[in-house]
Amino acid sequence: MANHMEKPSVCIDNLCAYVDLLLAWLSPLPAVPVAYAAADRVPVNTGRSRYLELGFHAEGTPAQVSVCDRTAATEPGTVVGLTARYGNRGLPEDRWVYWCVSFAAPDTGPLAELVDQPFLLASAVPNPGKVRERYVAVVRQFSRRQGCHAARLKAEVLLLLACLREELDPRNPGRAHGSRAVEAALDAIHQRFADCTLRLADVAMAAGLSPAHLCRLFRREQGESPMQVLARLRLERAAELLTRTQLDIGEIAYAVGFNDRLYFSRAFHRFAACSPSEYREGGHAKTRRRVVTG
Repeated sequence: MANHMEKPSVCIDNLCAYVDLLLAWLSPLPAVPVAYAAADRVPVNTGRSRYLELGFHAEGTPAQVSVCDRTAATEPGTVVGLTARYGNRGLPEDRWVYWCVSFAAPDTGPLAELVDQPFLLASAVPNPGKVRERYVAVVRQFSRRQGCHAARLKAEVLLLLACLREELDPRNPGRAHGSRAVEAALDAIHQRFADCTLRLADVAMAAGLSPAHLCRLFRREQGESPMQVLARLRLERAAELLTRTQLDIGEIAYAVGFNDRLYFSRAFHRFAACSPSEYREGGHAKTRRRVVTG
């Protein structure tokens, strides 16, 4: 066993580099070699396999993940990159949900060398809900075999890797400055901005905070309230639809979350210093700077 403990010549000291290698390997392949994709709710004890793995501790209590003599402490919201050449284990303190995607390692190249080492790295992500959605999509497609399965699975895997690359990038402002609660609230706003029934209480629920607490955090980190961000997002989207489509103004109002055309027109005038129809007829050329900055 002594040889496998030697330091690999392929030095990967962060998960971004690991994800980059996976992207470079998998992108040109006609089909991705996914060997396993599932959500485990029991302690993990993976047998010896030439697998390169991406795990995600999504829910539950803190846990310990180990590969040989290497151990990482994880908690909900933690992504784990690891190998299974010598097996690996995941032991929660009580319970957990651990999503895992395993790739059969290539025969040549940096990843072929890496898989023969006891590799283990873990890092928290600022938007665990977004990451979980991508794991769910991969696991769902992996379980299917009909239709364009190979192409769809490759697409979902690449989307997962792209999501992880963005989430793990230290230059991501969300990692440096944004709290998870605020990021979760922003996710909810962007996903549901067209829903005219969306309220502050709904956004706060998505963030797991009271409305008052969320507003304090949001103003501190974003410089405006959650509902101000929602309103700006709706009006920016409306401005885009006015210039790029021939939709009726009432249809645009409804499409961006307003159920009252008159209220939409007044809000848009305050936002762009002209009416929706004037904006469509060319007023946007004069007010573009104002629209962008709010």
